[in-house]
Amino acid sequence: MRRLIRAVFLAVVILVGTGGVTAVLGDSPGEPIRIGVPIPLSGAFAIFGEQMRQATELKLKEINDAGGLIGRSVEAIYVDTQSEVQPTIDGVKDLIYNKNVDVLIGIVSSANRDAVVPTLYRTKTVLINPSSHEGMAPAKHAGQGARYLFLTGAIPEQWAKPYIEWIIDNIGSEFYCIGMDYAWGRGSIANAKEFILELGATVVGEEYTPVGTTDFGAVLNRVLAAEPDVLYNVMAGADLIYIVKQFHEFGLKEQGITFGPMYIDEGYFAALEPEALTGITGSGYSMSLDTEENRRFLQGMREMYGDDIVIGSMTVAQYNALSFFEAAVRRGRSVETADLIRSLEGVGISALQGEEWLRAEDHVVIIDKAAVYVIEADPAVPWYEWMKLVDQPPSPIPALQGNVFVEALE
Repeated sequence: MRRLIRAVFLAVVILVGTGGVTAVLGDSPGEPIRIGVPIPLSGAFAIFGEQMRQATELKLKEINDAGGLIGRSVEAIYVDTQSEVQPTIDGVKDLIYNKNVDVLIGIVSSANRDAVVPTLYRTKTVLINPSSHEGMAPAKHAGQGARYLFLTGAIPEQWAKPYIEWIIDNIGSEFYCIGMDYAWGRGSIANAKEFILELGATVVGEEYTPVGTTDFGAVLNRVLAAEPDVLYNVMAGADLIYIVKQFHEFGLKEQGITFGPMYIDEGYFAALEPEALTGITGSGYSMSLDTEENRRFLQGMREMYGDDIVIGSMTVAQYNALSFFEAAVRRGRSVETADLIRSLEGVGISALQGEEWLRAEDHVVIIDKAAVYVIEADPAVPWYEWMKLVDQPPSPIPALQGNVFVEALE
């Protein structure tokens, strides 16, 4: 199966590369391609907004320095989603109706993503959503906008399942699960519980906290009383920072409990003490990833923003989403909605973490492998070397997430 996927990926990349040369050299300049970028520059997920803006600026510089796409320069138009549903809806409508963007690339929260899908459906506008998510969005929006939604962030089955298996093999089999109380947190915990039980381990506790929680004292006392091996955490933004700090202050690590967030990255390090970070496990992306693509990406980011630039998972997620858009336009030589959808379906890229492609049937990304890290926060070494890669298990190919073809292209 993986051999077939590899063959499909290489065929797509070859087509993309050939189309790219023709587009850059043969087309005459026209109006800029406008990318609408709805990102949270304020609110609970503001930590991600600036990361996504920086990734966008770097990727567009690379594209425009190489001659643009299909003979046109590419520009970004930003709106602040404020990490809330209504500002996201309003911002997306402004980008579509007033700014006349050709495509949307952005949005962090699953709730915000779901809220704009009806607008995508009405306006026939493509959204490439970079965030890792809880899964089943194509099924949720079947017949009501799924055809216009492309999900370039991995679902839990692809990276959380290998991570949980590693935890069971290396740390322990009793899990206490905590998630943010909205679609991403609840859906991701539901998936985690399924994986935990499937692998023969145990869930000793489960709960959800409102977005924006700053006091986890009562929660951590219940965790301490349950005596799990691992506190499996599905949180992001400021909430993750607060719970990491309080996990350390409450002394749970000294009681033999490991803090295991579904993901954590260097973007959080400046807000946390080395003592609080040491021993945390995590999955996803790290600046310490040693691939040719990641080294090139880091060099570009540092040249643009300075050697002390902090790069988080959403920086990379946004960069990859833009790379999928670039590959699709080079492949199909058009940004018209119907052409763009056809070109995105099945397109592949060499991402920072490995080969990735967009499955045509449900518009979900398929990744090659997962990554597991353990943080060793030693002040004597650079902070961007604190995350140590300990395993890269193959990523399972997930079940279909829905059928996007119930909506006909016009």
